Amino acid sequence: MPRMKKIIALLIACAGLSGLFASGADIVVLMDASGSILPWFEQINNRVLPDITRKFIREGDTFHLISFNSRVNLEIVQPIRSESDVSRVVSRFMLLYPIGQNSDFLSGLQYTWQYINTLEQTRKKIVIFISDGIFNPTAASQFFSYTPDQVQQELHSYAKQIRGAGWDVYYIKLPFPDNVTVVQLDGSKSTETRTAKPIDATNPEDSVDTPDASDTNKPVFVDISSDFTRELAIQRSQLPENPEDAINFVDTVLSLPRVTFPENLGKRSKEFALPLKIENPSSDALYLELAGIHNYQTNVLAKRAFVRIPPGKTRTLKPIIRLPDTTVLGTQQLQLRLLFTDDIRVDPQTATLPVQIISFSFTDFIRTGSTVAYVIVLILLAIILILILFVFIFHHTQHPASRALAVSMDKISTSEAEHNAKPLTSAPVYPGSSSASDNSNILSGFAKTKQDTVLVTRDNQQKRQGIDILENYRSPVQDHSSFLSQFEKKSEVQPKTMVADNAQHTREQEADIIRSEAAKRMRIQQAERLSVLASAVPAHDIHKSLIQAADPNEHIPVRNNANMMFELYVRYQNPHIGKRNIHIMKPGSRLSVGGKNSAFLIFLVPFPHRIADIRFDGSQCSLAILKPEYFPYETNNIIENCVGREITAVSDKDYEIVFTIKEYEDPVIKLNRLLNSIKY
Repeated sequence: MPRMKKIIALLIACAGLSGLFASGADIVVLMDASGSILPWFEQINNRVLPDITRKFIREGDTFHLISFNSRVNLEIVQPIRSESDVSRVVSRFMLLYPIGQNSDFLSGLQYTWQYINTLEQTRKKIVIFISDGIFNPTAASQFFSYTPDQVQQELHSYAKQIRGAGWDVYYIKLPFPDNVTVVQLDGSKSTETRTAKPIDATNPEDSVDTPDASDTNKPVFVDISSDFTRELAIQRSQLPENPEDAINFVDTVLSLPRVTFPENLGKRSKEFALPLKIENPSSDALYLELAGIHNYQTNVLAKRAFVRIPPGKTRTLKPIIRLPDTTVLGTQQLQLRLLFTDDIRVDPQTATLPVQIISFSFTDFIRTGSTVAYVIVLILLAIILILILFVFIFHHTQHPASRALAVSMDKISTSEAEHNAKPLTSAPVYPGSSSASDNSNILSGFAKTKQDTVLVTRDNQQKRQGIDILENYRSPVQDHSSFLSQFEKKSEVQPKTMVADNAQHTREQEADIIRSEAAKRMRIQQAERLSVLASAVPAHDIHKSLIQAADPNEHIPVRNNANMMFELYVRYQNPHIGKRNIHIMKPGSRLSVGGKNSAFLIFLVPFPHRIADIRFDGSQCSLAILKPEYFPYETNNIIENCVGREITAVSDKDYEIVFTIKEYEDPVIKLNRLLNSIKY
């Protein structure tokens, strides 16, 4: 008995492991191939299906395509292992064509349910319905004689089974064909028309129950798409009638979160944070758990990361990447594939990022370091600060006496210099002197003697000798009589020497005055030159005052009812960014140009949001300058017929960029036109 329990436990564990390691999903597209969708088939075949294939399918998935009209056909079963498999699926779409006249929706639904039940049940199932919803079976169909109640009961049964199986279901609703009358299962007239004009039930001429007189000769079809989606509790995504509006249609239908990878990772160590900007385009809050980041077959995600994104908002997720120790240092291309829990798909799921792997990066160390690492760094910083403080204190306390003496001598020299700068006639007359000139000579000699004392002190004479000299010459300043008596004794001994010294000092004083006057004139000239430079107006400021900003809300007249696609080309900026700078413009519309979240993005150098607008009136394109300080070379705030013209913008740091607005044509359309032009 215990042995049997072990065997059962082992079987359960094996089953769990098989489900755990089952990768990828089964993506099944059930497509209406009846004649009623003929006006929309080219749009489905050339835009919708390739867009689903390129944006939604991942490596490890298996793509299944089932078509139905009067009968059901399995068109494609293709495992996706590489880009060539995706190209093979897209090429297979070209062989499809709606040739059947009838549309047996229930037979297609029944076949899809039976077919998916034969697939591996551990893999996720994603089913995409593409149909106008018309139920028009042939007489050979088992559902031909079904009453509306029986059809509704059949839809309810399949919807209940699909919900119980946990499929992810999407429904792309195609418009109804022309010149037909479409009714619901309850007999009421459908409120959906080609013009999408709702029917007013209060208007007797537009009743939902009574057909118009013009409808008596039109064929009557039954629509079951509304009942089917209501049973599944999902939304119908209406295919735009304008083919150009289907560019971002698949993104809206599948509500794919949009991921923005960094363009260049720069220098990184083997462990770093990867900034990912994720946008939630859906109307519900999005909860994402990043379960893995694969570099080829190796999961390099250090730990799981979580983020909550409100509807229509963008959040930044910074998972930690930990590359293997065997990773080679140097510049390389890092191929990353994101894996989210519940197999949530994002656009794009993979990216190739240039990076330079180095042995150590202080930025990554700070960003990814643990608490112990932070403590070590703080201790090292504290030790460095203590050493700097110790050196500073030691340097300023090494010779306190000599420093104090030098400071005192500087103060005395400054005060004597100010005193000597006064006119000689204002000098006081000391007792025993004959005139003010004698006093000036006495003071000049005294100042020179003190200057010699300062020089002797600064030449590292003995500290005590310098202090004695300072004290000897401080006392005469306080007592003039004792000073004069000492001076008279010296003058008696060396009268001739004193006169010579006075004459020499006078010449030096005159030279100092001349030098000070020359220095004063040089300072005045330098100030004048600086004032001229400071008052110079930059060229950009001159242009800034020439033009005014255009009105951002100015009405755009419509001259022609035609849509056009435009591309923004920036010189030296990487153009291989998908269709980020390619947009379709309707007559009377405007799109912004600039940095940050502008529609046409300039990311080569930093620019603010919406420095200009591209306006389209249906026949030609113009550029409205909203922030003229970034267009210093333009003399008009509206550049008419700007397609093909080179326009120069200058950033805040005086970087000049040149951009051009071009008319865009899809390469697929070019190739299709070329192939259609070949005559066999």
